[in-house]
Amino acid sequence: MRFQNIINVNRKKIVSIIFFVIIATPLLLQVLGEWTGYSFDYSLNGYTDIYEKPKASLKEWMKGEYQKQYSDWVSNNFVTRGLGIKNYNQIRYSLFDIGNGKQVIGKDHYIFQQPYIDAYLCLNEDNNYIYEGNKNKLQKYVGDLVEIDHKLKKVGKKLFFYITPSKARYFSDKIPDRYYKMSGSDSSLSGYEYLKYLLTETDLNYLDSNQLFKDSSVDISFYSTGIHWSRPFEQVTDKKIIEALSDCSGEQYRNIELGGLNSSYIPYWRDSDVQDLLNIFTAPKETYYEYVSNIDVEEYKPLRALLQGGSFAQGLITDYFDESIDSSLYYINYNKHLYDNNTGDHQTISEWDDVDFQKLLDGSDWVIIELNEAVISNYSDGFVEYLDNYLDSYVPRKQELADNFVPSQELSRTRARGYYGYEDTYRWTTNDSSLTLYNERIAEEGLKIEFVVPDQLVVEGSVTVKIFVNGQMCTDETYTDFGDYCVNIKPEKIESKKDTYCIEIVSSKCFVPSELGNSTDSRVLSLKMKYIGENE
Repeated sequence: MRFQNIINVNRKKIVSIIFFVIIATPLLLQVLGEWTGYSFDYSLNGYTDIYEKPKASLKEWMKGEYQKQYSDWVSNNFVTRGLGIKNYNQIRYSLFDIGNGKQVIGKDHYIFQQPYIDAYLCLNEDNNYIYEGNKNKLQKYVGDLVEIDHKLKKVGKKLFFYITPSKARYFSDKIPDRYYKMSGSDSSLSGYEYLKYLLTETDLNYLDSNQLFKDSSVDISFYSTGIHWSRPFEQVTDKKIIEALSDCSGEQYRNIELGGLNSSYIPYWRDSDVQDLLNIFTAPKETYYEYVSNIDVEEYKPLRALLQGGSFAQGLITDYFDESIDSSLYYINYNKHLYDNNTGDHQTISEWDDVDFQKLLDGSDWVIIELNEAVISNYSDGFVEYLDNYLDSYVPRKQELADNFVPSQELSRTRARGYYGYEDTYRWTTNDSSLTLYNERIAEEGLKIEFVVPDQLVVEGSVTVKIFVNGQMCTDETYTDFGDYCVNIKPEKIESKKDTYCIEIVSSKCFVPSELGNSTDSRVLSLKMKYIGENE
């Protein structure tokens, strides 16, 4: 009996010790974390609110604000909070096939998001185009696209429309059975199927990525871990879009060159985006793929575009516009944000009237619209209808351009890209820079370009510099010594386009000062540009 009592007492002590450790460890780690600045927790993926530790004040204390702010800070910064959330999510995922937020765990742990399933299975009235009301809305949407196409052609511009895919279509067998039971009647018509039909009745320039996948040699459409298409599927589509723009316009735009196929167990870009949002410890073993790609640097016409769409449209930006420095892009993300890829400026949109469409259209030769089949019922968030009405009164405005480039002048009048701030007698450029000038004298006098080759580019060999003018390669020179150089291009080698000249300078080398260990400058630098203009 006495022995049993000892065991009971020891058991109580052990339980008490364990309970104390569970309670005390996070508190101790919290103190150590503040003292050492080291994090003892797991970070979480996705959107998070940031709460700063409030400063104590009698006034805030008396109003009760300090207590609330401190409580919010503790609950969101408490050590092991991330560990607790991950443990909770892992249990839901592993035992009950439950995700978080919009994540739906399908068969074999394929991850979907609710809107893609809804649109594919026509799970609510807005997604079912068997109804005349929905048909009329989509007919009007396509009709607006046709009107936009006609109006843009009148002012020398063009429209291109493309449909991006849904994971639910490619892995419908992985969708949980309960959603098929919810779909009920067989009397349904998806927005994608009806949109395809309507587009075939028009003369619009468009691309259906689903059809492209069927016709291509790409094997992987989506991964179990991502809601966006695989990189090979995305890259092939983006290349095809640029090809289509060249074919439709008769212009030769630089395009994406796809090389060998890389593979990795580590996801490329967005290949595991929804898996990451689950915030769990385990992940399926997948092999991910991506083409080696670059942008062709031969003769070209600069591509200037206004792009409207969602996250699937960002692939075209990443694969093409971010890599082709001579291009120009304005990107409208749904009806929420406007990004100027030329300057890096960003604008939050509250109403379409807030957007300077005069500027966007003046700076674009193409309007490109991306529509994912999961959001067809959103009808491009009113963008198409608004643009159709706006074009009724749109008159292109000629942009005033500088006649010559000197480092001290503002670059806003040169459509410059790849140029850094003014430094004494020059501006640093990246290894692929461009600017546009308007000069009536270049056609007679020729073009002069003065620049400096820094020693960092030739310390281990030579550097090659190619100069393009209006898409034509005019010089291709190799330099083995650092110093000042002047390139004179004769008038007969330059193709004049109404006295407007786009000058692109491509260097085979660049460097980052901070990586050389003698500076904190993290810019990508190549040449020092001193003058571009008429041959004086």
